[in-house]
Amino acid sequence: MISRKAAAALAVGMLVASSGGIAIAQQEASPGAQNRRQPPSPEVTQRLIDGRLAGTKAALKLTPDQEKLWPAVEQVIRQNAAERIKFRQELRQDREANRGQADMMDRLDRLSDRMSARAAELKRLADALKPLYATLSDDQKHVLRLAVAETLRGARPGREWGRHRG
Repeated sequence: MISRKAAAALAVGMLVASSGGIAIAQQEASPGAQNRRQPPSPEVTQRLIDGRLAGTKAALKLTPDQEKLWPAVEQVIRQNAAERIKFRQELRQDREANRGQADMMDRLDRLSDRMSARAAELKRLADALKPLYATLSDDQKHVLRLAVAETLRGARPGREWGRHRG
């Protein structure tokens, strides 16, 4: 049986992996600055999600019985990613409209709402992943942990599987 901490870490990792794994942060710049880093387009984000899902699935070498359980996991991952993409777009629009002058209480309310939404996403993912995870061999579980850890390292420079490096 997997510990709660390991299960939570796995769920967070799968969630991050599902989102495309790449967080492109917009740099604060003066109005009119032309060198602002742009987030990936929805099409690019979708291709990244497709690639990570295909890579993870291939690395797991699912059995035919396990293959039947994969679509439910993939569907939740895609649904969660779509919700995060929508949230990021709304956040960018709000930043542009307020030009960094948003009220602190508005920001706290928005952050609270987002945390609640992330908790619901994690719960959906955990519920979808449980049946598949229960069928994975120890080797497959190890491969899944490695795939998720690699995605996290790629998504957050300087971070490893839940730990921050100095």
